[in-house]
Amino acid sequence: MVNMASSATGPVINRRIDPALDTRRLVLYFAGLIVFYVAVLLITQPVLNGGEAELNKFVIGVMLAPTVGAILACVFGPGLIRFGMPSWWLLAAFLPAALVFLITLVAAPISEAVTFHPDQVGALLLMAVPQSLLGCIFALGEEIGWRGFLGR
Repeated sequence: MVNMASSATGPVINRRIDPALDTRRLVLYFAGLIVFYVAVLLITQPVLNGGEAELNKFVIGVMLAPTVGAILACVFGPGLIRFGMPSWWLLAAFLPAALVFLITLVAAPISEAVTFHPDQVGALLLMAVPQSLLGCIFALGEEIGWRGFLGR
């Protein structure tokens, strides 16, 4: 359904969600995505079977490519990036890590299989926050393109 508003001269169609422009937006999205992928590969020039170090060279750029495609499609399409409201599932994602931490906290004094260093727990928890945020930046790069632009 096309979003329309009335004016004195007749109905006005919102071009950002007009289905007639969907092909144009998709071509711009995938063209931007592919060109960015190729540019990242040409700039980083990873060696095949080079291991994790070679993989790390280009994975960040590849994860940001959907955002580049979405921005191109929104600017020149014209298109729209939409997001839903966050749900409790975001908090549920931290549940496995918290559960493992609590089990270790309880089991370490009882069992001698694990050496628990309470003085280092604070440092580990402080490092978890910036590491999680850094990982979220790259995950957001994919979510903007795949879910925010293509998802609705």
